[in-house]
Amino acid sequence: MTRLTGMTSPSVPNLPLEGLFAVLPTAFSDDGALDLAGTAALVEANVVAGAAGLTVLGVMGEAAELDADERRRVVETVLRAAGGRPIVVGVTGDDPGQVRDQAAAAATGRASGLMVSPSRGATLADAVDAAATAGLPLVVQDYPVASGVRLTAEEIAATAARQPLVVGAKIEAPPTSGKIAGLRSLSPDVAVVGGLGGLFLIDELRAGATGVMTGAAVPERLVAIVESFARDPDAAERDWLAILPVLRLEAFTPFNLAARKEIWRLRGVIESAHCRRAGAELDDRARADIRRALESMS
Repeated sequence: MTRLTGMTSPSVPNLPLEGLFAVLPTAFSDDGALDLAGTAALVEANVVAGAAGLTVLGVMGEAAELDADERRRVVETVLRAAGGRPIVVGVTGDDPGQVRDQAAAAATGRASGLMVSPSRGATLADAVDAAATAGLPLVVQDYPVASGVRLTAEEIAATAARQPLVVGAKIEAPPTSGKIAGLRSLSPDVAVVGGLGGLFLIDELRAGATGVMTGAAVPERLVAIVESFARDPDAAERDWLAILPVLRLEAFTPFNLAARKEIWRLRGVIESAHCRRAGAELDDRARADIRRALESMS
């Protein structure tokens, strides 16, 4: 796989988006308090699994449910546990000022890059410009379910051409493969990754994706699939099909977040699957279904 630097200026740190960038959930105890030891354990599990990098405070990190001090403590915890892996911090906000403040805090915390998306209060251009004030590499997230904003490949490419700090894009608006192929054609120096729990991973790799940025709770399987795809795409696809019983749990929000944390709990990495996000709850039947799905791919 071609290594993309995505950078035009030697004064800006490199952020190669390849392999798996694991999107971290934020661990809480059963009473809803931050569980920083649990978050550190999630980091260590993904590092051991072979993740090339980590993404913190994204949508699935429940960033909107954390206050500024909690965000700072989570980022500090991840940085300490990351073992030198590059860290991408989500900085999307309701307005450009919020994005700018979050970007500054992430830069102070030694983040390797920032992930930003438009919102109802900030256009893509405004959000990117606000994030760029921190001077770090930027990844544009195209996730209209969360942002309420739909982007085209042409808009993302134009943003990357205008702002050299944009080194990558995360495409999460199905069907993802067409937009990935279009963006790779329009901006071949911009790395493009998929997400959505790996649900469309093989299609995305076939379309030219350089990796995947997601938090499915079987990271070792995703790492192996991305690494083997260049050698044997068909074998990689068979391996992807084998984990679909778990990946299907990633299809619908907010159930996907609750299911993801429950799998990490079943795997003994965190003690509680508690979520702060409204509606991200499991009943006994759902927990049994999740356990059965995990056991089916063992």
